[in-house]
Amino acid sequence: MTLPGFASPEEVRSYRFFLEVTAPSLAGAFYADFWLTEVPRVCMSDAAIWHAVVSLGSAHEDFAEHGQGSRSVFALKQFTSAIRCLTDSRSPRHADRWRALIVSTIFTYVCTIKGLHDQTRLHLQAGCNLLCELQSLATKGRTTLNQKQLPEVVQDEGWISSVPVSIAPIQSILVALELQLKALDHGGMTKSPTLLLQNKTLNTWRYYTAPRPSHRPTPDTINQAYCAAESLFSGLILFSQEHAKQLGDIQLGKSGPAGLTMLAARQKPHTRCYKEISKAMNVFQHEIDTTTNSPGHVTQRELHTMLPLHLFQAANRLLLIQDPDEHDLVKRQDDLPALYSSIVDLAERIMNLDPVKTRRVSYTQHLFLVAHSGIGQSTRRRAVALLRRPRLEGGWDSLISASLAEAIMDREREAAWEYRMEQGLDAATMGGEGKEEEERRVLCCGRGGRNSTMLLGGPGLYDGNDEYVENTTNNPENLNPIQQQAYFHPTGNTDIRTQQLSTGIERSTIKVHH
Repeated sequence: MTLPGFASPEEVRSYRFFLEVTAPSLAGAFYADFWLTEVPRVCMSDAAIWHAVVSLGSAHEDFAEHGQGSRSVFALKQFTSAIRCLTDSRSPRHADRWRALIVSTIFTYVCTIKGLHDQTRLHLQAGCNLLCELQSLATKGRTTLNQKQLPEVVQDEGWISSVPVSIAPIQSILVALELQLKALDHGGMTKSPTLLLQNKTLNTWRYYTAPRPSHRPTPDTINQAYCAAESLFSGLILFSQEHAKQLGDIQLGKSGPAGLTMLAARQKPHTRCYKEISKAMNVFQHEIDTTTNSPGHVTQRELHTMLPLHLFQAANRLLLIQDPDEHDLVKRQDDLPALYSSIVDLAERIMNLDPVKTRRVSYTQHLFLVAHSGIGQSTRRRAVALLRRPRLEGGWDSLISASLAEAIMDREREAAWEYRMEQGLDAATMGGEGKEEEERRVLCCGRGGRNSTMLLGGPGLYDGNDEYVENTTNNPENLNPIQQQAYFHPTGNTDIRTQQLSTGIERSTIKVHH
Protein backbone atom coordinates (compact mmCIF):
# COMPACT_ATOMS: atom_id res chain seq x y z
CA MET A 1 0.00 0.00 0.00
CA THR A 2 1.53 3.28 -1.17
CA LEU A 3 0.60 6.10 1.18
CA PRO A 4 0.76 9.87 0.63
CA GLY A 5 4.11 11.38 1.54
CA PHE A 6 2.46 13.80 3.96
CA ALA A 7 0.86 11.02 6.06
CA SER A 8 1.90 10.82 9.71
CA PRO A 9 2.10 7.50 11.62
CA GLU A 10 -1.08 8.36 13.51
CA GLU A 11 -2.85 9.11 10.25
CA VAL A 12 -1.71 5.79 8.81
CA ARG A 13 -3.11 3.98 11.85
CA SER A 14 -6.55 5.57 11.45
CA TYR A 15 -6.48 4.99 7.71
CA ARG A 16 -5.81 1.29 8.23
CA PHE A 17 -8.73 1.15 10.65
CA PHE A 18 -10.87 2.76 7.97
CA LEU A 19 -9.78 0.18 5.40
CA GLU A 20 -10.19 -2.83 7.66
CA VAL A 21 -13.24 -1.90 9.74
CA THR A 22 -15.04 1.29 8.74
CA ALA A 23 -15.20 0.85 4.98
CA PRO A 24 -16.62 -2.70 5.12
CA SER A 25 -19.14 -1.60 7.76
CA LEU A 26 -20.38 1.20 5.52
CA ALA A 27 -20.15 -0.81 2.31
CA GLY A 28 -22.62 -3.52 3.25
CA ALA A 29 -23.90 -5.43 0.27
CA PHE A 30 -24.64 -2.38 -1.86
CA TYR A 31 -21.72 0.06 -1.75
CA ALA A 32 -18.58 -2.05 -1.83
CA ASP A 33 -17.06 -0.43 -4.92
CA PHE A 34 -17.37 3.08 -3.52
CA TRP A 35 -16.08 2.47 0.02
CA LEU A 36 -13.61 -0.34 -0.63
CA THR A 37 -12.17 0.76 -3.98
CA GLU A 38 -12.94 4.29 -5.12
CA VAL A 39 -12.52 6.22 -1.87
CA PRO A 40 -9.20 4.51 -0.98
CA ARG A 41 -7.96 5.22 -4.50
CA VAL A 42 -8.82 8.93 -4.72
CA CYS A 43 -7.66 9.73 -1.18
CA MET A 44 -4.13 8.68 -2.14
CA SER A 45 -3.82 11.72 -4.39
CA ASP A 46 -6.05 14.25 -2.65
CA ALA A 47 -5.16 15.69 0.76
CA ALA A 48 -8.70 16.88 1.54
CA ILE A 49 -10.22 13.45 0.97
CA TRP A 50 -7.31 11.80 2.78
CA HIS A 51 -7.84 13.84 5.94
CA ALA A 52 -11.61 13.26 5.76
CA VAL A 53 -11.07 9.50 5.51
CA VAL A 54 -8.57 9.55 8.39
CA SER A 55 -11.03 11.57 10.49
CA LEU A 56 -13.73 8.98 9.80
CA GLY A 57 -11.44 6.09 10.70
CA SER A 58 -10.35 7.80 13.91
CA ALA A 59 -13.92 8.67 14.90
CA HIS A 60 -15.06 5.10 14.28
CA GLU A 61 -12.20 3.57 16.26
CA ASP A 62 -12.89 5.96 19.12
CA PHE A 63 -16.57 5.04 19.01
CA ALA A 64 -15.77 1.31 19.02
CA GLU A 65 -13.56 1.70 22.09
CA HIS A 66 -15.31 4.41 24.11
CA GLY A 67 -18.84 4.81 22.78
CA GLN A 68 -20.57 7.75 21.19
CA GLY A 69 -19.97 10.22 24.01
CA SER A 70 -16.22 10.32 23.48
CA ARG A 71 -14.64 13.18 21.55
CA SER A 72 -11.45 12.37 19.67
CA VAL A 73 -9.19 15.42 19.38
CA PHE A 74 -7.26 13.74 16.57
CA ALA A 75 -10.43 13.12 14.57
CA LEU A 76 -11.38 16.78 15.01
CA LYS A 77 -7.96 17.95 13.83
CA GLN A 78 -8.21 15.75 10.75
CA PHE A 79 -11.69 17.11 10.14
CA THR A 80 -10.32 20.64 10.24
CA SER A 81 -7.39 19.74 7.98
CA ALA A 82 -9.77 18.31 5.40
CA ILE A 83 -11.77 21.55 5.32
CA ARG A 84 -8.61 23.63 5.07
CA CYS A 85 -7.31 21.56 2.14
CA LEU A 86 -10.70 21.64 0.46
CA THR A 87 -11.00 25.42 0.62
CA ASP A 88 -7.38 26.25 -0.18
CA SER A 89 -7.61 28.52 -3.22
CA ARG A 90 -4.02 27.69 -4.15
CA SER A 91 -4.95 24.08 -4.83
CA PRO A 92 -5.18 23.22 -8.54
CA ARG A 93 -8.37 21.30 -7.69
CA HIS A 94 -9.94 24.10 -5.67
CA ALA A 95 -12.95 24.34 -7.98
CA ASP A 96 -13.54 20.59 -8.35
CA ARG A 97 -16.93 20.11 -6.79
CA TRP A 98 -16.67 16.33 -6.81
CA ARG A 99 -14.04 16.63 -4.07
CA ALA A 100 -16.48 18.58 -1.91
CA LEU A 101 -19.18 16.00 -2.67
CA ILE A 102 -17.04 13.12 -1.42
CA VAL A 103 -15.87 15.06 1.64
CA SER A 104 -19.45 16.06 2.52
CA THR A 105 -20.52 12.42 2.28
CA ILE A 106 -17.68 11.33 4.55
CA PHE A 107 -18.32 14.17 7.01
CA THR A 108 -21.97 13.09 7.25
CA TYR A 109 -20.81 9.76 8.64
CA VAL A 110 -18.22 11.34 10.94
CA CYS A 111 -20.92 13.47 12.56
CA THR A 112 -23.32 10.52 12.73
CA ILE A 113 -20.76 8.44 14.61
CA LYS A 114 -20.11 11.34 16.97
CA GLY A 115 -23.80 11.85 17.64
CA LEU A 116 -23.66 15.39 16.22
CA HIS A 117 -27.07 15.25 14.59
CA ASP A 118 -27.38 18.93 13.63
CA GLN A 119 -24.02 18.82 11.88
CA THR A 120 -25.04 15.57 10.20
CA ARG A 121 -27.97 17.36 8.62
CA LEU A 122 -25.79 20.25 7.47
CA HIS A 123 -23.26 18.03 5.72
CA LEU A 124 -25.98 15.85 4.23
CA GLN A 125 -27.73 18.90 2.83
CA ALA A 126 -24.44 20.21 1.44
CA GLY A 127 -23.84 16.88 -0.26
CA CYS A 128 -27.35 16.81 -1.72
CA ASN A 129 -26.95 20.36 -3.04
CA LEU A 130 -23.63 19.50 -4.68
CA LEU A 131 -25.17 16.39 -6.18
CA CYS A 132 -28.03 18.42 -7.64
CA GLU A 133 -25.55 20.84 -9.17
CA LEU A 134 -23.63 18.00 -10.73
CA GLN A 135 -26.76 16.35 -12.09
CA SER A 136 -28.06 19.61 -13.53
CA LEU A 137 -24.77 20.12 -15.34
CA ALA A 138 -24.82 16.58 -16.67
CA THR A 139 -28.35 16.96 -18.08
CA LYS A 140 -28.06 20.51 -19.35
CA GLY A 141 -29.13 20.51 -22.98
CA ARG A 142 -27.56 22.54 -25.74
CA THR A 143 -30.67 23.14 -27.80
CA THR A 144 -31.67 26.33 -26.00
CA LEU A 145 -28.17 27.69 -25.49
CA ASN A 146 -26.83 30.78 -27.16
CA GLN A 147 -23.25 31.18 -28.34
CA LYS A 148 -22.15 32.80 -25.08
CA GLN A 149 -23.41 29.87 -23.00
CA LEU A 150 -21.92 27.13 -25.16
CA PRO A 151 -18.28 27.41 -23.98
CA GLU A 152 -19.45 27.22 -20.36
CA VAL A 153 -21.39 24.02 -21.02
CA VAL A 154 -18.46 22.46 -22.85
CA GLN A 155 -16.27 23.26 -19.85
CA ASP A 156 -18.84 21.75 -17.46
CA GLU A 157 -19.09 18.57 -19.52
CA GLY A 158 -15.32 18.26 -19.54
CA TRP A 159 -15.28 18.60 -15.77
CA ILE A 160 -17.98 15.93 -15.35
CA SER A 161 -16.14 13.46 -17.56
CA SER A 162 -12.97 13.98 -15.52
CA VAL A 163 -14.57 13.03 -12.18
CA PRO A 164 -12.57 9.96 -11.03
CA VAL A 165 -15.38 8.35 -9.00
CA SER A 166 -18.81 6.99 -9.83
CA ILE A 167 -21.54 9.44 -8.91
CA ALA A 168 -24.35 6.84 -8.81
CA PRO A 169 -23.33 5.20 -5.49
CA ILE A 170 -22.86 8.61 -3.86
CA GLN A 171 -26.37 9.54 -4.95
CA SER A 172 -27.73 6.28 -3.55
CA ILE A 173 -25.90 6.78 -0.24
CA LEU A 174 -27.16 10.35 0.16
CA VAL A 175 -30.72 9.34 -0.73
CA ALA A 176 -30.60 6.59 1.91
CA LEU A 177 -29.30 9.03 4.52
CA GLU A 178 -31.92 11.61 3.60
CA LEU A 179 -34.67 9.00 3.92
CA GLN A 180 -33.30 8.02 7.31
CA LEU A 181 -33.45 11.59 8.58
CA LYS A 182 -36.95 12.13 7.19
CA ALA A 183 -38.08 8.94 8.90
CA LEU A 184 -36.69 10.22 12.20
CA ASP A 185 -38.46 13.54 11.71
CA HIS A 186 -41.82 12.31 10.49
CA GLY A 187 -42.11 8.66 11.49
CA GLY A 188 -41.85 6.43 8.45
CA MET A 189 -40.83 6.77 4.84
CA THR A 190 -44.13 6.98 2.97
CA LYS A 191 -44.15 10.77 2.73
CA SER A 192 -41.05 10.85 0.52
CA PRO A 193 -42.20 9.18 -2.73
CA THR A 194 -39.46 10.67 -4.91
CA LEU A 195 -36.71 9.53 -2.57
CA LEU A 196 -38.31 6.09 -2.33
CA LEU A 197 -38.09 5.63 -6.08
CA GLN A 198 -34.44 6.66 -6.05
CA ASN A 199 -33.45 4.38 -3.18
CA LYS A 200 -31.54 1.35 -4.39
CA THR A 201 -32.01 -0.64 -1.20
CA LEU A 202 -35.79 -0.36 -1.39
CA ASN A 203 -36.11 -1.45 -5.02
CA THR A 204 -33.45 -4.06 -5.84
CA TRP A 205 -35.71 -6.91 -4.70
CA ARG A 206 -38.15 -6.19 -7.53
CA TYR A 207 -35.76 -7.41 -10.22
CA TYR A 208 -33.91 -10.30 -8.61
CA THR A 209 -33.84 -13.76 -10.19
CA ALA A 210 -31.94 -16.74 -8.84
CA PRO A 211 -29.01 -18.24 -10.76
CA ARG A 212 -29.71 -21.41 -12.73
CA PRO A 213 -29.24 -24.72 -10.88
CA SER A 214 -26.24 -25.47 -13.08
CA HIS A 215 -24.62 -22.18 -12.15
CA ARG A 216 -21.41 -22.23 -10.17
CA PRO A 217 -21.72 -19.61 -7.41
CA THR A 218 -19.34 -16.66 -7.51
CA PRO A 219 -18.80 -13.85 -5.01
CA ASP A 220 -20.85 -11.64 -7.33
CA THR A 221 -23.90 -13.93 -7.47
CA ILE A 222 -23.75 -14.49 -3.71
CA ASN A 223 -23.62 -10.72 -3.13
CA GLN A 224 -26.58 -10.28 -5.49
CA ALA A 225 -28.57 -12.66 -3.30
CA TYR A 226 -27.51 -10.70 -0.20
CA CYS A 227 -28.63 -7.46 -1.84
CA ALA A 228 -31.98 -8.96 -2.82
CA ALA A 229 -32.63 -10.36 0.66
CA GLU A 230 -31.68 -7.11 2.38
CA SER A 231 -33.72 -5.12 -0.12
CA LEU A 232 -36.73 -7.40 0.35
CA PHE A 233 -36.62 -6.80 4.10
CA SER A 234 -36.64 -3.03 3.54
CA GLY A 235 -39.37 -3.38 0.92
CA LEU A 236 -41.58 -5.33 3.33
CA ILE A 237 -41.12 -2.65 5.98
CA LEU A 238 -42.16 -0.02 3.46
CA PHE A 239 -45.17 -2.15 2.50
CA SER A 240 -46.26 -2.28 6.13
CA GLN A 241 -46.07 1.49 6.43
CA GLU A 242 -47.98 2.03 3.19
CA HIS A 243 -50.73 -0.36 4.32
CA ALA A 244 -50.87 0.45 8.03
CA LYS A 245 -54.56 1.39 7.84
CA GLN A 246 -55.50 -1.91 6.16
CA LEU A 247 -53.42 -3.86 8.67
CA GLY A 248 -55.27 -2.07 11.46
CA ASP A 249 -58.63 -2.93 9.93
CA ILE A 250 -57.66 -6.59 9.89
CA GLN A 251 -56.65 -6.46 13.54
CA LEU A 252 -59.97 -4.84 14.44
CA GLY A 253 -61.92 -7.38 12.42
CA LYS A 254 -63.30 -4.66 10.14
CA SER A 255 -62.13 -6.14 6.85
CA GLY A 256 -62.12 -9.86 7.62
CA PRO A 257 -60.69 -12.44 5.21
CA ALA A 258 -61.23 -10.11 2.25
CA GLY A 259 -58.76 -7.59 3.65
CA LEU A 260 -56.21 -10.28 4.34
CA THR A 261 -56.60 -11.68 0.83
CA MET A 262 -56.16 -8.22 -0.66
CA LEU A 263 -52.93 -7.57 1.26
CA ALA A 264 -51.56 -11.01 0.44
CA ALA A 265 -52.27 -10.38 -3.24
CA ARG A 266 -50.39 -7.09 -3.10
CA GLN A 267 -47.43 -8.94 -1.62
CA LYS A 268 -47.16 -11.39 -4.51
CA PRO A 269 -44.10 -9.58 -5.92
CA HIS A 270 -42.45 -9.79 -2.50
CA THR A 271 -43.26 -13.49 -2.25
CA ARG A 272 -41.81 -14.04 -5.72
CA CYS A 273 -38.52 -12.50 -4.59
CA TYR A 274 -38.54 -14.57 -1.40
CA LYS A 275 -38.87 -17.75 -3.45
CA GLU A 276 -36.10 -16.66 -5.83
CA ILE A 277 -33.77 -16.11 -2.89
CA SER A 278 -34.68 -19.56 -1.57
CA LYS A 279 -33.83 -21.03 -4.97
CA ALA A 280 -30.47 -19.26 -4.91
CA MET A 281 -29.77 -20.63 -1.44
CA ASN A 282 -30.45 -24.15 -2.70
CA VAL A 283 -28.01 -23.58 -5.58
CA PHE A 284 -25.32 -22.30 -3.21
CA GLN A 285 -25.88 -25.10 -0.70
CA HIS A 286 -25.76 -27.76 -3.42
CA GLU A 287 -22.45 -26.41 -4.71
CA ILE A 288 -21.01 -26.37 -1.19
CA ASP A 289 -22.19 -29.92 -0.52
CA THR A 290 -20.73 -31.30 -3.74
CA THR A 291 -17.34 -29.63 -3.37
CA THR A 292 -16.64 -30.16 0.32
CA ASN A 293 -14.09 -32.80 1.25
CA SER A 294 -15.94 -33.74 4.44
CA PRO A 295 -19.64 -34.42 3.77
CA GLY A 296 -21.77 -33.55 6.78
CA HIS A 297 -19.12 -31.26 8.23
CA VAL A 298 -20.02 -27.57 8.28
CA THR A 299 -17.18 -25.53 6.80
CA GLN A 300 -16.30 -21.90 7.44
CA ARG A 301 -17.13 -21.20 3.82
CA GLU A 302 -20.63 -22.57 4.30
CA LEU A 303 -21.13 -20.55 7.47
CA HIS A 304 -20.02 -17.27 5.92
CA THR A 305 -22.09 -17.85 2.78
CA MET A 306 -25.31 -19.30 4.14
CA LEU A 307 -25.85 -17.91 7.65
CA PRO A 308 -26.57 -14.33 6.47
CA LEU A 309 -29.08 -15.59 3.91
CA HIS A 310 -30.82 -17.76 6.50
CA LEU A 311 -31.02 -14.72 8.80
CA PHE A 312 -32.46 -12.48 6.07
CA GLN A 313 -35.04 -15.06 5.04
CA ALA A 314 -36.16 -15.75 8.62
CA ALA A 315 -36.86 -12.05 9.14
CA ASN A 316 -38.58 -11.76 5.76
CA ARG A 317 -40.89 -14.65 6.67
CA LEU A 318 -42.11 -12.67 9.67
CA LEU A 319 -43.12 -9.74 7.52
CA LEU A 320 -44.92 -11.63 4.76
CA ILE A 321 -48.70 -11.80 5.15
CA GLN A 322 -48.70 -15.41 3.97
CA ASP A 323 -45.69 -17.49 4.96
CA PRO A 324 -44.35 -19.21 1.82
CA ASP A 325 -42.87 -21.97 3.98
CA GLU A 326 -45.87 -22.60 6.25
CA HIS A 327 -49.44 -22.32 4.95
CA ASP A 328 -51.14 -23.58 8.12
CA LEU A 329 -51.99 -20.39 10.03
CA VAL A 330 -52.37 -22.14 13.37
CA LYS A 331 -49.02 -23.86 13.05
CA ARG A 332 -47.44 -20.63 11.90
CA GLN A 333 -48.73 -18.90 15.00
CA ASP A 334 -47.41 -21.69 17.22
CA ASP A 335 -44.00 -21.56 15.55
CA LEU A 336 -43.52 -17.79 15.89
CA PRO A 337 -41.62 -17.84 19.22
CA ALA A 338 -39.13 -20.32 17.76
CA LEU A 339 -38.77 -18.20 14.61
CA TYR A 340 -38.00 -15.08 16.64
CA SER A 341 -35.49 -17.04 18.71
CA SER A 342 -33.84 -18.42 15.57
CA ILE A 343 -33.22 -14.88 14.30
CA VAL A 344 -31.31 -14.07 17.48
CA ASP A 345 -29.43 -17.38 17.27
CA LEU A 346 -28.41 -16.76 13.65
CA ALA A 347 -27.29 -13.20 14.38
CA GLU A 348 -25.21 -14.38 17.33
CA ARG A 349 -23.56 -17.09 15.23
CA ILE A 350 -22.67 -14.51 12.59
CA MET A 351 -21.25 -12.19 15.25
CA ASN A 352 -19.03 -15.03 16.49
CA LEU A 353 -17.51 -15.66 13.05
CA ASP A 354 -14.35 -13.97 11.79
CA PRO A 355 -15.25 -10.24 11.90
CA VAL A 356 -13.04 -9.54 8.90
CA LYS A 357 -15.49 -11.57 6.82
CA THR A 358 -18.74 -10.45 8.43
CA ARG A 359 -18.44 -6.66 8.71
CA ARG A 360 -20.46 -6.23 5.52
CA VAL A 361 -23.27 -8.44 6.82
CA SER A 362 -26.39 -6.60 8.00
CA TYR A 363 -28.06 -7.85 11.16
CA THR A 364 -28.81 -4.81 13.35
CA GLN A 365 -32.23 -4.31 11.74
CA HIS A 366 -33.19 -7.93 12.28
CA LEU A 367 -32.19 -7.90 15.93
CA PHE A 368 -34.20 -4.75 16.47
CA LEU A 369 -37.23 -6.42 14.90
CA VAL A 370 -37.01 -9.09 17.61
CA ALA A 371 -36.24 -6.62 20.41
CA HIS A 372 -39.13 -4.42 19.32
CA SER A 373 -41.84 -6.95 18.52
CA GLY A 374 -40.60 -10.40 19.51
CA ILE A 375 -42.51 -13.01 21.48
CA GLY A 376 -40.96 -13.84 24.84
CA GLN A 377 -39.17 -11.35 27.06
CA SER A 378 -36.05 -13.50 27.33
CA THR A 379 -35.72 -13.57 23.53
CA ARG A 380 -36.21 -9.81 23.33
CA ARG A 381 -33.60 -9.21 26.03
CA ARG A 382 -31.13 -11.44 24.18
CA ALA A 383 -31.62 -9.32 21.07
CA VAL A 384 -31.03 -6.11 23.04
CA ALA A 385 -27.87 -7.57 24.58
CA LEU A 386 -26.48 -8.29 21.11
CA LEU A 387 -27.41 -4.79 19.94
CA ARG A 388 -25.40 -3.48 22.89
CA ARG A 389 -22.22 -4.67 21.19
CA PRO A 390 -21.18 -1.42 19.45
CA ARG A 391 -21.50 -1.74 15.70
CA LEU A 392 -21.67 0.74 12.85
CA GLU A 393 -23.84 -0.66 10.09
CA GLY A 394 -24.36 1.47 7.03
CA GLY A 395 -24.05 4.59 9.16
CA TRP A 396 -26.55 3.38 11.76
CA ASP A 397 -25.39 2.87 15.33
CA SER A 398 -26.57 -0.39 16.92
CA LEU A 399 -26.48 1.27 20.35
CA ILE A 400 -29.29 3.61 19.29
CA SER A 401 -31.42 0.61 18.37
CA ALA A 402 -30.59 -1.01 21.71
CA SER A 403 -31.52 2.15 23.63
CA LEU A 404 -34.76 2.49 21.70
CA ALA A 405 -35.71 -1.14 22.39
CA GLU A 406 -34.92 -0.72 26.09
CA ALA A 407 -37.02 2.45 26.21
CA ILE A 408 -39.92 0.53 24.67
CA MET A 409 -39.62 -2.27 27.22
CA ASP A 410 -39.31 0.22 30.09
CA ARG A 411 -42.48 1.97 28.96
CA GLU A 412 -44.27 -1.36 28.76
CA ARG A 413 -43.45 -1.99 32.41
CA GLU A 414 -44.54 1.52 33.40
CA ALA A 415 -47.83 1.20 31.53
CA ALA A 416 -48.56 -2.18 33.10
CA TRP A 417 -47.82 -0.82 36.57
CA GLU A 418 -50.10 2.17 35.98
CA TYR A 419 -52.86 -0.13 34.79
CA ARG A 420 -52.55 -2.42 37.79
CA MET A 421 -52.67 0.58 40.13
CA GLU A 422 -55.78 1.90 38.39
CA GLN A 423 -57.49 -1.48 38.66
CA GLY A 424 -56.40 -1.99 42.25
CA LEU A 425 -54.46 -5.09 41.34
CA ASP A 426 -51.71 -6.43 43.56
CA ALA A 427 -48.47 -6.16 41.57
CA ALA A 428 -46.95 -8.85 43.75
CA THR A 429 -49.44 -11.43 42.46
CA MET A 430 -47.78 -11.46 39.06
CA GLY A 431 -44.21 -12.40 38.32
CA GLY A 432 -41.74 -13.76 35.86
CA GLU A 433 -42.35 -14.13 32.15
CA GLY A 434 -46.12 -14.07 32.62
CA LYS A 435 -45.93 -10.67 34.27
CA GLU A 436 -43.78 -9.27 31.50
CA GLU A 437 -46.09 -10.57 28.78
CA GLU A 438 -49.01 -9.03 30.65
CA GLU A 439 -47.14 -5.73 30.58
CA ARG A 440 -46.99 -5.94 26.80
CA ARG A 441 -50.67 -6.84 26.60
CA VAL A 442 -51.70 -3.90 28.78
CA LEU A 443 -49.61 -1.49 26.76
CA CYS A 444 -50.91 -2.79 23.45
CA CYS A 445 -54.58 -3.00 24.38
CA GLY A 446 -54.59 0.30 26.24
CA ARG A 447 -56.68 1.21 29.29
CA GLY A 448 -57.91 4.35 30.97
CA GLY A 449 -59.72 7.47 29.79
CA ARG A 450 -56.95 9.99 29.37
CA ASN A 451 -54.46 11.06 26.76
CA SER A 452 -51.00 9.70 27.38
CA THR A 453 -47.71 9.44 25.58
CA MET A 454 -46.67 5.83 25.21
CA LEU A 455 -43.96 3.81 23.61
CA LEU A 456 -45.26 1.19 21.25
CA GLY A 457 -43.40 -2.06 21.81
CA GLY A 458 -46.05 -4.64 21.23
CA PRO A 459 -48.49 -5.78 18.60
CA GLY A 460 -51.02 -2.93 18.72
CA LEU A 461 -51.32 -1.14 15.38
CA TYR A 462 -50.83 2.55 14.77
CA ASP A 463 -52.40 4.01 11.64
CA GLY A 464 -50.10 6.99 11.13
CA ASN A 465 -52.66 9.60 12.26
CA ASP A 466 -52.00 9.64 16.00
CA GLU A 467 -54.85 7.21 16.55
CA TYR A 468 -54.46 4.12 18.62
CA VAL A 469 -55.81 0.93 17.13
CA GLU A 470 -56.56 -1.60 19.84
CA ASN A 471 -55.09 -5.03 19.43
CA THR A 472 -57.80 -7.66 19.24
CA THR A 473 -55.95 -10.57 20.76
CA ASN A 474 -59.14 -12.63 21.04
CA ASN A 475 -60.03 -12.23 17.38
CA PRO A 476 -59.92 -15.68 15.76
CA GLU A 477 -58.51 -14.11 12.61
CA ASN A 478 -55.67 -12.49 14.52
CA LEU A 479 -52.39 -13.03 12.65
CA ASN A 480 -49.43 -12.18 14.82
CA PRO A 481 -46.86 -11.97 11.96
CA ILE A 482 -48.50 -8.88 10.49
CA GLN A 483 -48.77 -7.13 13.85
CA GLN A 484 -45.13 -6.10 13.69
CA GLN A 485 -45.42 -4.47 10.31
CA ALA A 486 -47.26 -1.20 10.73
CA TYR A 487 -44.44 0.68 12.32
CA PHE A 488 -41.11 -1.09 12.16
CA HIS A 489 -38.49 0.81 10.15
CA PRO A 490 -35.19 -0.58 8.77
CA THR A 491 -33.13 2.16 10.29
CA GLY A 492 -34.14 1.03 13.73
CA ASN A 493 -37.17 3.30 14.04
CA THR A 494 -40.87 2.61 14.10
CA ASP A 495 -43.43 4.31 11.92
CA ILE A 496 -44.38 6.60 14.77
CA ARG A 497 -43.44 10.03 16.08
CA THR A 498 -39.94 10.53 17.40
CA GLN A 499 -38.57 12.82 20.08
CA GLN A 500 -34.95 13.81 20.52
CA LEU A 501 -33.67 13.09 24.00
CA SER A 502 -30.88 15.12 25.55
CA THR A 503 -28.63 12.09 25.20
CA GLY A 504 -28.91 12.30 21.43
CA ILE A 505 -30.84 9.06 21.21
CA GLU A 506 -33.98 9.09 19.10
CA ARG A 507 -36.76 7.76 21.31
CA SER A 508 -39.99 6.85 19.55
CA THR A 509 -43.30 7.76 21.13
CA ILE A 510 -46.91 7.93 20.14
CA LYS A 511 -49.82 9.81 21.62
CA VAL A 512 -52.57 7.41 22.54
CA HIS A 513 -56.17 8.65 22.25
CA HIS A 514 -58.85 6.73 24.07
